[in-house]
Amino acid sequence: MAKILVVDDDLDVRNLVAMVLRDTGHDVESSVDGRDGLGKIAALEPHLVILDLMMPEIDGWGFLAALRQRPTAPLVILLSAFANDGETRRRAVEAGVWDCLAKPFGLPELVVTCNNALRALGGKA
Repeated sequence: MAKILVVDDDLDVRNLVAMVLRDTGHDVESSVDGRDGLGKIAALEPHLVILDLMMPEIDGWGFLAALRQRPTAPLVILLSAFANDGETRRRAVEAGVWDCLAKPFGLPELVVTCNNALRALGGKA
């Protein structure tokens, strides 16, 4: 069972992603924005973060910059309406994002992407 943190300011998206990932057997926590999410990283030590890009307080880019300052960091899957934009993808790769999913995304696509990321971790998750 992997630990996953969902960081998204949209309550509906946050709840849907958390529900789907719990239903696939994962331990899922959620955060309302980047500031709240960063506050939970040390305590939860998630294997994977599902991260929205556009949020109040600290946006996805700020969250990713803060993660890079940590000695170890979870894999990150970025959720964004801009995920298919070339500039967003370039920045995401530079920031260490494992993969990007465009909103709206399909639930099977979300599950497969998360499972692939967790498989990439090997025995750590």
